[in-house]
Amino acid sequence: MRKVMTILRNCFVLAAIFCSSSFGFNLDLTVRNAKFMTSPVLQNLGKSVPGSPIPQLDSNIPPSFYGYSMNVMQPSNGDINSKIFVGSPRMTDPSNPGLQKAMTKPKVGEKPKFKPTGSVNSCPVKAALFAVSSVHPTCSPAHPPPQVGDGLGASLAAAPDGQMSACSPGREQECTADKYSPGFCYTSKNYGRNWKMDPHSAKAECPEKTVDVMFVLDGSGSVEGHFDKVKDWVKNVTKLLKYQMRIGLIQIGIVQYSHWYSDGRRQKHIITEVELGRYSLYKDFAKAVNKIKIHKYTTYTGRALQKVKSDFTASERFGSSKNAQLMFLMTDGKSNDGELIKPNADALRNLGITTYAVGVGQADKKELRKIAGVRERVYSVDSFDELGSLVSDLQENILNFVLEGGGSSSTADYNFEFAQTGFSSTFDENVSVLTIGSVSLL
Repeated sequence: MRKVMTILRNCFVLAAIFCSSSFGFNLDLTVRNAKFMTSPVLQNLGKSVPGSPIPQLDSNIPPSFYGYSMNVMQPSNGDINSKIFVGSPRMTDPSNPGLQKAMTKPKVGEKPKFKPTGSVNSCPVKAALFAVSSVHPTCSPAHPPPQVGDGLGASLAAAPDGQMSACSPGREQECTADKYSPGFCYTSKNYGRNWKMDPHSAKAECPEKTVDVMFVLDGSGSVEGHFDKVKDWVKNVTKLLKYQMRIGLIQIGIVQYSHWYSDGRRQKHIITEVELGRYSLYKDFAKAVNKIKIHKYTTYTGRALQKVKSDFTASERFGSSKNAQLMFLMTDGKSNDGELIKPNADALRNLGITTYAVGVGQADKKELRKIAGVRERVYSVDSFDELGSLVSDLQENILNFVLEGGGSSSTADYNFEFAQTGFSSTFDENVSVLTIGSVSLL
Protein backbone atom coordinates (compact mmCIF):
# COMPACT_ATOMS: atom_id res chain seq x y z
CA MET A 1 0.00 0.00 0.00
CA ARG A 2 2.90 2.36 0.70
CA LYS A 3 3.99 2.15 -2.94
CA VAL A 4 0.47 2.92 -4.15
CA MET A 5 0.25 5.93 -1.81
CA THR A 6 3.58 7.23 -3.14
CA ILE A 7 2.32 6.95 -6.69
CA LEU A 8 -0.89 8.73 -5.69
CA ARG A 9 1.06 11.62 -4.18
CA ASN A 10 3.33 11.93 -7.20
CA CYS A 11 0.61 11.89 -9.80
CA PHE A 12 -1.61 14.14 -7.73
CA VAL A 13 1.06 16.79 -7.38
CA LEU A 14 1.57 16.77 -11.12
CA ALA A 15 -2.16 17.09 -11.69
CA ALA A 16 -2.46 19.86 -9.12
CA ILE A 17 0.27 21.90 -10.79
CA PHE A 18 -1.43 21.44 -14.11
CA CYS A 19 -4.95 22.28 -12.96
CA SER A 20 -4.00 25.24 -10.77
CA SER A 21 -3.03 27.21 -13.83
CA SER A 22 -4.92 28.52 -16.77
CA PHE A 23 -2.43 26.98 -19.16
CA GLY A 24 -0.80 23.56 -19.47
CA PHE A 25 2.62 22.11 -18.85
CA ASN A 26 4.45 19.40 -20.79
CA LEU A 27 4.87 16.64 -18.23
CA ASP A 28 7.29 13.75 -18.55
CA LEU A 29 5.62 10.94 -16.58
CA THR A 30 7.75 7.95 -15.70
CA VAL A 31 4.95 6.15 -13.78
CA ARG A 32 2.88 3.97 -16.04
CA ASN A 33 -0.89 4.36 -15.78
CA ALA A 34 -0.54 7.56 -13.74
CA LYS A 35 -3.95 9.08 -13.00
CA PHE A 36 -4.87 12.73 -13.23
CA MET A 37 -7.57 14.14 -10.98
CA THR A 38 -8.93 17.25 -12.63
CA SER A 39 -10.99 19.97 -11.04
CA PRO A 40 -14.72 20.40 -11.72
CA VAL A 41 -13.86 23.69 -13.40
CA LEU A 42 -11.53 21.97 -15.83
CA GLN A 43 -14.10 19.27 -16.46
CA ASN A 44 -16.74 21.88 -17.32
CA LEU A 45 -14.70 24.49 -19.15
CA GLY A 46 -11.56 22.70 -20.33
CA LYS A 47 -10.79 22.24 -24.01
CA SER A 48 -9.08 19.24 -25.57
CA VAL A 49 -5.50 19.72 -26.63
CA PRO A 50 -3.92 17.44 -29.25
CA GLY A 51 -1.38 15.11 -27.67
CA SER A 52 -2.43 15.85 -24.10
CA PRO A 53 -4.55 13.51 -21.94
CA ILE A 54 -5.87 16.50 -20.01
CA PRO A 55 -7.96 19.42 -21.28
CA GLN A 56 -6.79 22.98 -20.69
CA LEU A 57 -8.45 26.21 -19.65
CA ASP A 58 -8.52 29.34 -21.74
CA SER A 59 -6.03 31.88 -20.43
CA ASN A 60 -8.82 34.33 -19.51
CA ILE A 61 -10.43 31.90 -17.02
CA PRO A 62 -8.96 32.28 -13.52
CA PRO A 63 -7.74 29.03 -11.94
CA SER A 64 -9.63 27.47 -9.05
CA PHE A 65 -6.36 26.42 -7.35
CA TYR A 66 -7.49 22.81 -7.31
CA GLY A 67 -4.94 20.99 -5.15
CA TYR A 68 -3.92 24.00 -3.06
CA SER A 69 -4.44 21.77 -0.03
CA MET A 70 -4.43 17.97 0.00
CA ASN A 71 -4.72 15.09 2.45
CA VAL A 72 -4.02 11.48 1.49
CA MET A 73 -5.53 9.21 4.13
CA GLN A 74 -5.95 5.52 4.88
CA PRO A 75 -9.18 5.25 6.95
CA SER A 76 -9.00 3.42 10.29
CA ASN A 77 -12.54 2.06 10.05
CA GLY A 78 -11.59 -1.10 8.19
CA ASP A 79 -12.10 0.38 4.72
CA ILE A 80 -9.20 -0.82 2.60
CA ASN A 81 -9.64 2.07 0.16
CA SER A 82 -7.70 5.27 0.57
CA LYS A 83 -9.17 8.75 0.33
CA ILE A 84 -7.74 11.93 -1.08
CA PHE A 85 -9.24 15.23 0.09
CA VAL A 86 -8.55 18.12 -2.26
CA GLY A 87 -9.01 21.83 -1.56
CA SER A 88 -9.91 24.35 -4.24
CA PRO A 89 -10.04 27.78 -2.50
CA ARG A 90 -10.47 29.92 -5.63
CA MET A 91 -13.48 28.10 -7.04
CA THR A 92 -16.22 30.65 -7.59
CA ASP A 93 -19.17 28.35 -6.91
CA PRO A 94 -18.85 24.58 -6.27
CA SER A 95 -22.49 24.06 -7.24
CA ASN A 96 -21.88 25.73 -10.60
CA PRO A 97 -18.25 25.21 -11.74
CA GLY A 98 -19.04 26.81 -15.09
CA LEU A 99 -19.41 30.16 -13.31
CA GLN A 100 -15.62 30.29 -13.06
CA LYS A 101 -15.47 31.85 -16.51
CA ALA A 102 -17.35 34.88 -15.16
CA MET A 103 -14.67 35.41 -12.51
CA THR A 104 -12.50 37.56 -14.75
CA LYS A 105 -9.78 39.72 -13.31
CA PRO A 106 -11.23 43.18 -12.49
CA LYS A 107 -9.79 46.28 -14.06
CA VAL A 108 -7.85 48.75 -11.94
CA GLY A 109 -10.25 50.44 -9.54
CA GLU A 110 -13.04 47.92 -10.11
CA LYS A 111 -14.40 45.50 -7.53
CA PRO A 112 -14.45 41.82 -8.47
CA LYS A 113 -17.83 40.58 -9.72
CA PHE A 114 -17.56 37.39 -7.71
CA LYS A 115 -15.79 36.35 -4.53
CA PRO A 116 -14.63 32.72 -4.53
CA THR A 117 -16.61 30.34 -2.35
CA GLY A 118 -14.03 27.57 -2.48
CA SER A 119 -14.53 23.84 -2.32
CA VAL A 120 -13.32 20.61 -0.73
CA ASN A 121 -13.65 17.32 -2.66
CA SER A 122 -13.40 13.74 -1.45
CA CYS A 123 -11.80 11.33 -3.91
CA PRO A 124 -11.94 7.63 -2.98
CA VAL A 125 -9.08 5.62 -4.44
CA LYS A 126 -9.35 1.89 -5.06
CA ALA A 127 -6.59 -0.51 -6.03
CA ALA A 128 -8.48 -1.35 -9.24
CA LEU A 129 -7.96 2.23 -10.32
CA PHE A 130 -4.43 1.36 -11.42
CA ALA A 131 -5.43 -1.75 -13.36
CA VAL A 132 -7.48 0.08 -15.99
CA SER A 133 -5.86 2.94 -17.84
CA SER A 134 -9.12 4.69 -18.76
CA VAL A 135 -10.43 4.97 -15.18
CA HIS A 136 -9.73 8.12 -13.19
CA PRO A 137 -10.68 9.02 -9.60
CA THR A 138 -14.25 10.23 -9.18
CA CYS A 139 -14.54 13.04 -6.66
CA SER A 140 -17.55 14.44 -4.84
CA PRO A 141 -18.08 17.56 -2.69
CA ALA A 142 -17.19 17.11 0.98
CA HIS A 143 -17.22 20.63 2.41
CA PRO A 144 -19.30 22.60 4.92
CA PRO A 145 -22.18 24.81 3.70
CA PRO A 146 -20.16 27.58 2.03
CA GLN A 147 -20.78 31.30 1.86
CA VAL A 148 -19.63 33.65 -0.86
CA GLY A 149 -16.08 34.71 -0.16
CA ASP A 150 -15.24 31.79 2.14
CA GLY A 151 -12.35 30.44 0.08
CA LEU A 152 -12.88 26.98 1.56
CA GLY A 153 -10.04 24.61 0.79
CA ALA A 154 -7.21 26.96 1.69
CA SER A 155 -6.80 25.11 4.98
CA LEU A 156 -7.69 21.44 5.25
CA ALA A 157 -6.85 18.69 7.73
CA ALA A 158 -8.00 15.07 7.99
CA ALA A 159 -7.35 12.17 10.37
CA PRO A 160 -7.70 8.41 9.73
CA ASP A 161 -10.61 8.13 12.17
CA GLY A 162 -12.76 10.40 10.00
CA GLN A 163 -12.19 13.70 11.77
CA MET A 164 -11.73 16.65 9.44
CA SER A 165 -11.32 20.40 9.60
CA ALA A 166 -11.98 22.97 6.88
CA CYS A 167 -11.47 26.67 7.55
CA SER A 168 -12.40 29.98 6.01
CA PRO A 169 -9.88 32.49 7.42
CA GLY A 170 -11.21 35.36 5.33
CA ARG A 171 -14.99 35.19 5.85
CA GLU A 172 -16.17 38.69 6.75
CA GLN A 173 -18.59 39.45 9.56
CA GLU A 174 -20.24 42.85 9.31
CA CYS A 175 -19.77 44.97 12.43
CA THR A 176 -20.83 48.56 12.92
CA ALA A 177 -17.26 49.56 13.75
CA ASP A 178 -15.59 47.79 10.87
CA LYS A 179 -15.51 44.57 8.91
CA TYR A 180 -14.49 41.77 11.24
CA SER A 181 -12.76 38.61 9.99
CA PRO A 182 -12.11 36.34 12.96
CA GLY A 183 -11.84 33.24 10.80
CA PHE A 184 -14.35 30.40 10.79
CA CYS A 185 -13.59 26.68 11.00
CA TYR A 186 -15.82 23.63 10.61
CA THR A 187 -15.23 20.10 11.84
CA SER A 188 -16.51 16.72 10.67
CA LYS A 189 -16.39 13.30 12.35
CA ASN A 190 -17.45 11.21 9.35
CA TYR A 191 -15.05 12.01 6.51
CA GLY A 192 -16.82 15.20 5.46
CA ARG A 193 -20.38 13.91 5.15
CA ASN A 194 -21.65 16.16 7.95
CA TRP A 195 -20.12 19.33 9.34
CA LYS A 196 -20.60 21.66 12.28
CA MET A 197 -18.94 24.94 13.20
CA ASP A 198 -16.18 24.53 15.76
CA PRO A 199 -16.91 26.00 19.25
CA HIS A 200 -14.52 28.96 18.88
CA SER A 201 -16.06 30.02 15.57
CA ALA A 202 -19.60 29.56 16.88
CA LYS A 203 -18.92 32.15 19.59
CA ALA A 204 -17.54 34.76 17.19
CA GLU A 205 -19.44 38.02 17.39
CA CYS A 206 -18.79 41.72 16.99
CA PRO A 207 -17.20 42.71 20.32
CA GLU A 208 -18.09 46.39 20.22
CA LYS A 209 -18.34 49.12 22.83
CA THR A 210 -19.14 52.79 22.59
CA VAL A 211 -16.29 55.16 23.42
CA ASP A 212 -16.22 58.73 24.71
CA VAL A 213 -12.97 60.55 23.85
CA MET A 214 -11.83 63.87 25.28
CA PHE A 215 -8.89 65.81 23.85
CA VAL A 216 -7.46 68.16 26.49
CA LEU A 217 -5.30 70.82 24.87
CA ASP A 218 -2.70 73.03 26.52
CA GLY A 219 -3.53 76.57 25.36
CA SER A 220 -0.80 78.37 27.28
CA GLY A 221 1.41 81.11 25.87
CA SER A 222 4.20 78.71 24.93
CA VAL A 223 1.88 76.98 22.45
CA GLU A 224 1.15 80.24 20.62
CA GLY A 225 2.34 79.96 17.05
CA HIS A 226 1.87 76.17 17.09
CA PHE A 227 -1.80 75.88 17.96
CA ASP A 228 -2.90 75.30 14.37
CA LYS A 229 -0.63 72.23 14.32
CA VAL A 230 -2.29 71.01 17.51
CA LYS A 231 -5.73 71.42 15.91
CA ASP A 232 -4.57 69.61 12.77
CA TRP A 233 -3.35 66.77 14.98
CA VAL A 234 -6.78 66.42 16.59
CA LYS A 235 -8.50 66.45 13.21
CA ASN A 236 -6.13 63.88 11.76
CA VAL A 237 -6.64 61.49 14.68
CA THR A 238 -10.41 61.71 14.35
CA LYS A 239 -10.64 61.79 10.56
CA LEU A 240 -10.40 58.03 10.11
CA LEU A 241 -12.95 57.56 12.88
CA LYS A 242 -15.67 59.52 11.11
CA TYR A 243 -17.74 56.43 10.32
CA GLN A 244 -17.78 55.40 13.99
CA MET A 245 -18.66 58.99 14.91
CA ARG A 246 -21.55 59.06 12.46
CA ILE A 247 -23.18 55.91 13.82
CA GLY A 248 -22.62 56.91 17.45
CA LEU A 249 -19.96 54.41 18.45
CA ILE A 250 -17.49 57.20 19.20
CA GLN A 251 -18.21 60.59 20.76
CA ILE A 252 -15.47 63.23 20.81
CA GLY A 253 -15.08 66.38 22.88
CA ILE A 254 -12.36 69.00 23.39
CA VAL A 255 -11.27 70.97 26.45
CA GLN A 256 -8.73 73.81 26.21
CA TYR A 257 -6.96 74.99 29.34
CA SER A 258 -4.48 77.62 30.42
CA HIS A 259 -5.06 79.98 33.40
CA TRP A 260 -7.15 79.32 36.52
CA TYR A 261 -8.58 82.10 38.70
CA SER A 262 -8.46 81.56 42.44
CA ASP A 263 -10.72 84.49 43.36
CA GLY A 264 -13.98 82.81 42.43
CA ARG A 265 -14.55 84.48 39.08
CA ARG A 266 -15.77 82.50 36.08
CA GLN A 267 -13.07 80.20 34.69
CA LYS A 268 -12.95 81.43 31.11
CA HIS A 269 -9.59 79.84 30.33
CA ILE A 270 -10.42 76.24 31.27
CA ILE A 271 -13.42 75.56 29.09
CA THR A 272 -15.15 72.99 26.94
CA GLU A 273 -14.52 73.98 23.33
CA VAL A 274 -16.48 71.05 21.83
CA GLU A 275 -19.07 69.28 23.97
CA LEU A 276 -18.71 65.52 24.11
CA GLY A 277 -20.81 64.05 21.31
CA ARG A 278 -21.95 67.46 20.03
CA TYR A 279 -21.04 66.52 16.46
CA SER A 280 -21.68 63.18 14.79
CA LEU A 281 -20.47 64.29 11.36
CA TYR A 282 -16.73 64.72 11.00
CA LYS A 283 -17.03 67.75 8.72
CA ASP A 284 -19.01 69.62 11.39
CA PHE A 285 -16.54 68.57 14.06
CA ALA A 286 -13.61 69.76 11.93
CA LYS A 287 -15.26 73.15 11.38
CA ALA A 288 -15.71 73.54 15.13
CA VAL A 289 -12.05 72.66 15.73
CA ASN A 290 -10.94 75.25 13.17
CA LYS A 291 -12.80 77.98 15.10
CA ILE A 292 -10.98 77.35 18.40
CA LYS A 293 -8.73 80.27 19.42
CA ILE A 294 -5.76 79.83 21.71
CA HIS A 295 -6.08 81.36 25.22
CA LYS A 296 -2.38 81.85 25.98
CA TYR A 297 -1.45 82.69 29.61
CA THR A 298 -0.38 79.97 32.13
CA THR A 299 -0.63 76.17 32.47
CA TYR A 300 -3.02 74.78 35.09
CA THR A 301 -2.97 71.13 34.12
CA GLY A 302 -4.26 69.86 37.48
CA ARG A 303 -7.34 72.10 37.29
CA ALA A 304 -7.91 70.98 33.70
CA LEU A 305 -8.19 67.39 34.90
CA GLN A 306 -10.97 68.46 37.28
CA LYS A 307 -12.82 70.00 34.34
CA VAL A 308 -12.44 66.81 32.30
CA LYS A 309 -14.00 64.80 35.11
CA SER A 310 -17.12 66.93 35.05
CA ASP A 311 -17.40 66.61 31.24
CA PHE A 312 -17.14 62.83 31.30
CA THR A 313 -19.62 62.35 34.14
CA ALA A 314 -22.14 64.62 32.37
CA SER A 315 -22.32 62.20 29.43
CA GLU A 316 -25.50 60.12 29.21
CA ARG A 317 -23.30 57.09 28.50
CA PHE A 318 -21.14 57.50 31.59
CA GLY A 319 -21.30 54.51 33.92
CA SER A 320 -22.55 52.10 31.27
CA SER A 321 -20.70 48.78 31.08
CA LYS A 322 -20.93 49.13 27.30
CA ASN A 323 -19.11 52.46 27.26
CA ALA A 324 -15.43 53.35 27.68
CA GLN A 325 -13.87 56.76 28.32
CA LEU A 326 -10.49 57.94 27.04
CA MET A 327 -8.63 61.19 27.66
CA PHE A 328 -5.68 62.46 25.61
CA LEU A 329 -3.99 65.45 27.27
CA MET A 330 -1.42 67.38 25.23
CA THR A 331 1.03 69.77 26.91
CA ASP A 332 4.42 71.29 26.13
CA GLY A 333 5.71 72.39 29.51
CA LYS A 334 5.51 72.26 33.30
CA SER A 335 2.26 73.01 35.06
CA ASN A 336 1.55 75.78 37.56
CA ASP A 337 -0.34 73.38 39.84
CA GLY A 338 1.72 70.20 39.72
CA GLU A 339 0.57 69.15 43.19
CA LEU A 340 -2.95 68.62 41.82
CA ILE A 341 -2.03 66.45 38.85
CA LYS A 342 -1.68 63.08 40.54
CA PRO A 343 -4.80 63.22 42.78
CA ASN A 344 -6.98 64.51 39.93
CA ALA A 345 -5.60 62.01 37.41
CA ASP A 346 -6.11 59.21 39.95
CA ALA A 347 -9.69 60.38 40.42
CA LEU A 348 -10.29 59.99 36.68
CA ARG A 349 -8.86 56.50 36.63
CA ASN A 350 -10.91 55.53 39.69
CA LEU A 351 -13.97 56.31 37.59
CA GLY A 352 -12.76 53.94 34.88
CA ILE A 353 -11.41 56.65 32.57
CA THR A 354 -8.25 55.69 30.69
CA THR A 355 -5.75 58.55 30.62
CA TYR A 356 -3.07 59.28 28.02
CA ALA A 357 -0.45 62.02 28.09
CA VAL A 358 1.16 63.58 25.01
CA GLY A 359 4.24 65.67 25.71
CA VAL A 360 5.83 68.08 23.24
CA GLY A 361 9.34 69.51 23.51
CA GLN A 362 10.24 70.32 27.12
CA ALA A 363 7.12 68.83 28.68
CA ASP A 364 7.77 67.61 32.23
CA LYS A 365 8.20 63.84 32.01
CA LYS A 366 7.30 63.21 35.66
CA GLU A 367 4.03 65.07 35.21
CA LEU A 368 3.29 63.17 32.01
CA ARG A 369 3.71 59.89 33.90
CA LYS A 370 1.34 61.09 36.63
CA ILE A 371 -1.26 62.10 34.05
CA ALA A 372 -1.10 58.78 32.20
CA GLY A 373 -0.68 56.54 35.23
CA VAL A 374 1.59 54.10 33.36
CA ARG A 375 4.59 54.66 31.14
CA GLU A 376 2.97 52.84 28.20
CA ARG A 377 0.34 55.55 27.87
CA VAL A 378 2.88 58.39 27.66
CA TYR A 379 3.76 59.73 24.20
CA SER A 380 6.56 62.25 23.63
CA VAL A 381 7.72 64.16 20.56
CA ASP A 382 10.43 66.78 20.18
CA SER A 383 8.34 69.36 18.35
CA PHE A 384 4.79 70.20 17.29
CA ASP A 385 5.73 69.21 13.74
CA GLU A 386 6.11 65.62 14.97
CA LEU A 387 2.59 65.27 16.40
CA GLY A 388 1.53 63.70 13.12
CA SER A 389 3.75 60.69 13.86
CA LEU A 390 1.41 59.74 16.72
CA VAL A 391 -1.80 59.72 14.71
CA SER A 392 -1.95 56.04 13.75
CA ASP A 393 -1.02 54.83 17.25
CA LEU A 394 -3.73 56.92 18.88
CA GLN A 395 -6.33 55.83 16.34
CA GLU A 396 -5.40 52.22 17.06
CA ASN A 397 -5.79 52.77 20.79
CA ILE A 398 -9.26 54.19 20.30
CA LEU A 399 -10.33 51.34 18.04
CA ASN A 400 -8.98 48.90 20.59
CA PHE A 401 -11.64 50.14 22.99
CA VAL A 402 -14.37 50.05 20.34
CA LEU A 403 -13.72 46.42 19.42
CA GLU A 404 -12.53 44.93 22.71
CA GLY A 405 -13.34 47.36 25.48
CA GLY A 406 -9.63 48.06 25.90
CA GLY A 407 -8.39 47.55 29.40
CA SER A 408 -4.74 47.10 28.46
CA SER A 409 -1.89 49.51 28.08
CA SER A 410 -0.95 48.17 24.68
CA THR A 411 -2.71 47.44 21.42
CA ALA A 412 -2.36 43.66 21.67
CA ASP A 413 -6.14 43.16 21.97
CA TYR A 414 -6.81 45.21 18.88
CA ASN A 415 -4.18 43.33 16.88
CA PHE A 416 -5.54 39.97 17.95
CA GLU A 417 -9.06 41.03 17.04
CA PHE A 418 -7.89 41.27 13.45
CA ALA A 419 -6.09 37.94 13.57
CA GLN A 420 -7.71 35.46 11.23
CA THR A 421 -8.13 31.91 12.50
CA GLY A 422 -7.78 29.00 10.12
CA PHE A 423 -4.79 29.82 7.94
CA SER A 424 -3.42 26.41 8.84
CA SER A 425 -4.75 23.27 10.51
CA THR A 426 -3.42 19.82 11.24
CA PHE A 427 -4.28 16.66 13.16
CA ASP A 428 -1.76 14.88 15.33
CA GLU A 429 -1.24 11.49 13.71
CA ASN A 430 -1.32 9.61 17.02
CA VAL A 431 -4.11 11.19 19.04
CA SER A 432 -6.19 13.06 16.45
CA VAL A 433 -5.85 16.42 18.21
CA LEU A 434 -6.75 19.33 15.93
CA THR A 435 -4.44 22.35 15.90
CA ILE A 436 -5.65 25.49 14.13
CA GLY A 437 -3.30 28.38 13.34
CA SER A 438 -4.11 32.08 13.16
CA VAL A 439 -2.24 35.09 11.83
CA SER A 440 -2.46 38.79 12.63
CA LEU A 441 -3.04 41.09 9.69
CA LEU A 442 -1.61 44.14 11.44
